Amino acid sequence: MQTRRWLWMERLLLGGGLVLLLVALAVLGLNSSRLPTRWAEEALARALPGVGVELGSVRLTGLRALEATALRVDLDGDGRPDVRADRVTLGFDLLRGLAGKDLLGAVERVTIWGVHARVEWPQAASPAPSPGRTGGLPSGPDRPSDPAAGFLARLPAGLLVQIREADLTLADGQGELVRLAGEATLTREDEADGRLAGSLVLVDQGGSRLAVELGIPVEAGAWSGTFQLAADLGAPWVSQVLARVEGWPRGIALTGPVTVAGTLSGSGPWPQVELAAEGGPVTIATPWATYPMEQLEARARWAGGPLILEALKLRDGPAALVADGQLDPKGLQLAVRGERLPLARYLPVLEGYVDGEGALEGHVDGPWGALRLDGVVTAPVATVMGGEVDALEAEVAWDQGRLQIARAEVQAGPGRLTASGWWQPGEGGGQLAADVTSQGFPLQLLAPFRALGLAGRVDGQVRLEGPVGDPALTAQLASARLVAGPATFEEVAGTFGGTWSQVRIEALAGRRVGGGQYQVSGWVGPQVGDGGSPGAGLDVELYVVDESLPEMAALLGYQFPSYLLAGRFDGRARLEGSLAAPAGSARLELKDSPLLGEELVTQLDLRFGDGAVRVERVRRHPLRTGLDSWVPS
Repeated sequence: MQTRRWLWMERLLLGGGLVLLLVALAVLGLNSSRLPTRWAEEALARALPGVGVELGSVRLTGLRALEATALRVDLDGDGRPDVRADRVTLGFDLLRGLAGKDLLGAVERVTIWGVHARVEWPQAASPAPSPGRTGGLPSGPDRPSDPAAGFLARLPAGLLVQIREADLTLADGQGELVRLAGEATLTREDEADGRLAGSLVLVDQGGSRLAVELGIPVEAGAWSGTFQLAADLGAPWVSQVLARVEGWPRGIALTGPVTVAGTLSGSGPWPQVELAAEGGPVTIATPWATYPMEQLEARARWAGGPLILEALKLRDGPAALVADGQLDPKGLQLAVRGERLPLARYLPVLEGYVDGEGALEGHVDGPWGALRLDGVVTAPVATVMGGEVDALEAEVAWDQGRLQIARAEVQAGPGRLTASGWWQPGEGGGQLAADVTSQGFPLQLLAPFRALGLAGRVDGQVRLEGPVGDPALTAQLASARLVAGPATFEEVAGTFGGTWSQVRIEALAGRRVGGGQYQVSGWVGPQVGDGGSPGAGLDVELYVVDESLPEMAALLGYQFPSYLLAGRFDGRARLEGSLAAPAGSARLELKDSPLLGEELVTQLDLRFGDGAVRVERVRRHPLRTGLDSWVPS
């Protein structure tokens, strides 16, 4: 009995050994042939119809393991591999696969090393505008293709896919966008809905990092997951992506660290996404100015259409910009509000002219290449050319790279300035055109006129046009009562030309209260006469009719000889030099001639400067040459 038992054991061991030997010989035989490679390629072709797959070699490493090398996948059928992998190992249940004739369903574990993939950024089609909308906002991405959905549905429960040492290149028709390195895992869960659970970590060469944890419904169920992106807006891939957005404004650069965190939910073919972003300091650089922002905060959501921006807030010290609306690759529609915005810093064209903090209420919409901003700017307290005014309000629009001012109004007591025009940024500050109307505006409020000792309410129009640094100027101004230093004039009217930095006085006339009638022509500007002294200067000719000699001497602060301190005169003078200390010469025709010895003085030629007057020539009766023949000496 014992002998028979040992006999059966010997036969069993011998049979088992023969089976193992046959299996080993079969494996060795298979591994030395192309059969495993051909079987694997055929299985993948059935699992992924329309997708080209090539394998360098496939060999069995055991009854439940297989290793493939040099994997090449052509996703779009153009003959060029889109995905390459150095090595792939699979763990599977061979008997289950053979019994069910489904090798894909028998796979339990996949590990892929050295993945090199190139993903082409899809070229967005131009969607038709929705009724009642100004811009075409997309209705959302298409549902995943049937082959892809079928492939995902056939993945066996409990499947684990791991990707190691991945190298991903994002590109489009214009070239490479960014290169990413990372790892990923994907698991087909055992629950009834059979979701895919995955994780992904990608890092670019500049340190930007994307981490994703998500659950993907296959046939039913809901999306779930989170993601977090940490990047600098100045990273090359950000500018590359923005440059691909049709019509994205050129010359605008973003920099600064930003973190975006989001969640995925919903049960449709694509997830609903909610995200929150924060960062800072962030800098927005434009061709005309740089805007540093201390803090950025944003909330948004996406559900298969445009990105809904629930709130965007940018803080710059006490200043804040807030926006909400929607945007897509073609354009945006936003409501914009601003508080305590530094006017001169945000609009360099205002520097030196308008300063203060303003509020903005408006909206931005249109395609990226033709964005238009319409809004109203208000400043309860503002400074205009060095003088504080009661209120400032402007209706503005930014369109086609140009700031348009439909109407701006500055109030100072009962006086006001109104203006309209445009500014286009460019080299040297850009170009501008403006029409300004004054209605009783107090001249002494503006620092340049206050420095000249001018005061009084002015009516009239001014036109500015040309380069921001020194635009051409034309003006017609009038004042019922104008103070000029120690003198007061009535019925003043003038016509002006030249440029902002060098004003040409074409004709300026007025009557001094209690004195004579004046006419002035010439220019006022930074260059002074032939000496070129620094500071504001002048070169003007002055005609005077029926003026009081002693009163004029007192107003000018000059010490005339005692025998001249009487009478009235007509005169002509030339003034040049600096406004602070002008010099010049004059000829006076005396009407009430003082006595000089026993003769009447009828004409004087004077030279003045450095606070003194020198009598160069005295003409006595009856010698008269008149004013018309006088040439300034």
